[in-house]
Amino acid sequence: MVARLRAKPGSDAIGVTIGDFATTRVDGTFSVAYLVFNTIMNLTTQVAQVACFRNVAAHLEPGGCFVIEVGIPDLRRLPRNPPADRESVILSCRESRDHDDERMLKNGATQQRVCRA
Repeated sequence: MVARLRAKPGSDAIGVTIGDFATTRVDGTFSVAYLVFNTIMNLTTQVAQVACFRNVAAHLEPGGCFVIEVGIPDLRRLPRNPPADRESVILSCRESRDHDDERMLKNGATQQRVCRA
């Protein structure tokens, strides 16, 4: 992928770091961190996903945004008695380095709570 990027004009202006996206550190801070097309699903444990969130939080500027693109499966195709509450989806975005703003969507209603990091 890096070779394909480097073959394009102007690619030398784009910094590339190769490593585990859950733990690799880079210099600087950013206004947006973006995980595209189900990338978060490559981290198959909650521990690894939490490490990723912490790593992103360490790299975001104050007020920065962490965007995760992930598909939500058609719940009608899941087994009848899954271990988790099928009606809930949790979306988290890092608003600052001091706290997480967590919104839970349940039956179309939005609930919000702030969790200290």
